[in-house]
Amino acid sequence: MGFVHTNGLGVPRDLAHAAESYRQGCDLGSLRSCALLGAAYEKGEGLPADEHRAVEIYRTACDAGGWMGCDHLSMLYFRGGGVLEKNEPRGMELLARSCRLGSHSSCFILGMRLLRGTGAPKDEALGREILQQACVAGEKNTCNMLAGSAP
Repeated sequence: MGFVHTNGLGVPRDLAHAAESYRQGCDLGSLRSCALLGAAYEKGEGLPADEHRAVEIYRTACDAGGWMGCDHLSMLYFRGGGVLEKNEPRGMELLARSCRLGSHSSCFILGMRLLRGTGAPKDEALGREILQQACVAGEKNTCNMLAGSAP
């Protein structure tokens, strides 16, 4: 229901209701709902912005095996400047975990960062291997990139 209220699908857009739905889902053990609740706190959508709480929720979801929590947390480490200091190696670790947990988009970002040497030493062979795995798994952007465009 959170997604429905966030996007106004057949109901009026209501970010407060969406955040409450994410909270309920998280309380019931949905790691996706937890990550979306963290995003609501991070952005201040439907409840007061609280990056500390967002980080706590992302970390808990990631530690429990939720790729989305790892992905969101990695982006905070890449960006830095908020609650977390910029730490690209930690961001890469979390992005790799998100990829291993099944996020094909995280695999795409990880592979591209390795190809370019962004956030980690350049490793074209590993970057291409990760991108190939993401393509086989169905990540369209990755397949398109491998089919013709350079990194």
